[in-house]
Amino acid sequence: MSYENPVSEHLFVVNPAGIPDSRFGYRQVSARDAKVGEAWFRDAIAANPDLVIAPCRRAHLTHENWHFWGKEVGVRGIGNIDVLLVSDSGRLAIVETKLSYNPEKRRTVVAQVLEYALHLGQEDLDKLGAGNAPVAAHKVSQRLRDGDHLVIVAGDELDTRAVRLGEAMLAKHSLGQWNLALVDMMLFERTGEHVGPEWLMVPCLRGTVTNEVRHVIRLEGLPQGMRPTVVERDQPPGEALPASKVPQKGEFLAEFADPAYRDQVDGLLGLCRTLGFKFERTTAGMSIRIPIGGGKPPLTIGWVFPPGKSGGQDLADVTLGYQPGRASHTPRLQEALGSYEAALSALAGAERVRHSMLVAWRLPPEALILQRERTFDIIRELARRAMP
Repeated sequence: MSYENPVSEHLFVVNPAGIPDSRFGYRQVSARDAKVGEAWFRDAIAANPDLVIAPCRRAHLTHENWHFWGKEVGVRGIGNIDVLLVSDSGRLAIVETKLSYNPEKRRTVVAQVLEYALHLGQEDLDKLGAGNAPVAAHKVSQRLRDGDHLVIVAGDELDTRAVRLGEAMLAKHSLGQWNLALVDMMLFERTGEHVGPEWLMVPCLRGTVTNEVRHVIRLEGLPQGMRPTVVERDQPPGEALPASKVPQKGEFLAEFADPAYRDQVDGLLGLCRTLGFKFERTTAGMSIRIPIGGGKPPLTIGWVFPPGKSGGQDLADVTLGYQPGRASHTPRLQEALGSYEAALSALAGAERVRHSMLVAWRLPPEALILQRERTFDIIRELARRAMP
């Protein structure tokens, strides 16, 4: 998605407690007019990563805390990454700063930053430096090996055509789990005589490109000269089973040994079936999918796994949530998913899933049993809001 005119060129001063009056308080200025360069933006992000991370949270590209890792981090044969950030789970964010008065670099920055993402996994962790980030090295090593990065281009007056370029380039590298964000770090200068800081910065998300979660088989350690074969599936998590091998409902529920828990799962699936939801069995469990109309495929809003099975990365038991990158964000659906997310986050006993591509919460068996009615109400409300 992209936004041609994300914010007014003026910010207004108002007084909610007084007369409903408003006046220009700040006017937008370019980095050139403010006499700041890319190094200033780089240092500002290093000092406060939320300048670029906060807009990414609003777009559901991340829900973690992030820390400064290093500046001018070298990638062999490619160049130096302006700023490298790291999340609590060890995920790396590659941040490049480009300004409007450098048009040539602005046109090539997406290709450059994705080149960094492509080659970063080939670097040794100890050669990247570690700064003072409070994150265990083994977590960073695993995410580095997985190629799971957040890629951010930050600057002023970014070109939205870079979003389309990012989509094309991400499509060529489907093994990477990259998300790309374009963040305008808009500068505003105070006007008039009102009291307030002389300068404001308003980070604004100009566009995003998300890579879909896929079931991928990656073959490594092949003889030199032999090209690997990659097998991908669009349905996360777990590989969909052919219809001839899909077990019947009774066979699936038989894997739930605890009668109380089995009854709750049966009730949840029955409710979803009544509401018109769709189901798909996978090698690990079952996905729950809601029809959203508009010629779009159903959207997965939950997964059910028998005890002892999982879909990887904390997906187990009954997990409710969705994948933002797969959602067609019409205003109606976006509002429905926002309410769904808020309700799940407040559900007693639910545990947040640490999956970079999902907004989801896991309900352990005891939580589903205790919160049955509230869980069912959340599902009903989602159906009311999201289904055509």
